[in-house]
Amino acid sequence: MNLFLNLLGLSAFVFGLRSWRLVYRRGWRKVLPVFSLYILFYCLSTVPVFLLRVHSLAHPEQRIACLIYQYTNWAVYLISILFLIMVLYELLLHTIPNQGNIRRRSLALFASGTLVFAAIGILVFRSCFDVPNCSMLDHFLCLAGNAGNLAICGLTGLLIVFKEVFGVPWGRSVWLIVLAPVMYYALAITGFFLVLIRPNWSQPFDVAIILSEFIWLVLWWLAVRKAPSASGTQPTAAAVLI
Repeated sequence: MNLFLNLLGLSAFVFGLRSWRLVYRRGWRKVLPVFSLYILFYCLSTVPVFLLRVHSLAHPEQRIACLIYQYTNWAVYLISILFLIMVLYELLLHTIPNQGNIRRRSLALFASGTLVFAAIGILVFRSCFDVPNCSMLDHFLCLAGNAGNLAICGLTGLLIVFKEVFGVPWGRSVWLIVLAPVMYYALAITGFFLVLIRPNWSQPFDVAIILSEFIWLVLWWLAVRKAPSASGTQPTAAAVLI
């Protein structure tokens, strides 16, 4: 099973590299620079986390190996959440029409929503303290990570509400960029409570998470296969991405 998970993780890394290559070849970095930087961050961070995970699994008796892997993994995870919040903000700038106070109010609601969803997440995921980990600090990291998961899902929902309210047509690429990570984080939230109730579901949950990460990177690869200019995207205006 560990071999399968490792191969699946490496496959996701390959699609991440392919996406990053397409981002620079197709000109996405000029339209969505934060999105482009996130893909680069993913590629750079995956290898050390993967190697630490393999070492931790190979030496389960070494507590220091568990601690190094856990803290590195959590650090990358939390930075990824911050990156994705900025990606959603960037998409908001490119999809909300710049008319009157519409954009200003939308950005203010987005910023407020980030704080509200994070606060709700902290209240909802207090049960992180019931989960055994390497050290007490992991409980706080678990709380922050799951609050971030909820914030990503909530902000995506808010983005879709703005789309419907202002009648902004999204192309295929926007839908893939937005919904791919939501699939991952919604599964993470659901799996957290399932494993809390049924600890024996931990391994199937790990498989589902790594599989969803692989699907996420495949969907993003599909999203950036075409250049944004192919659909008349104009990054200087409130244009609709493909």
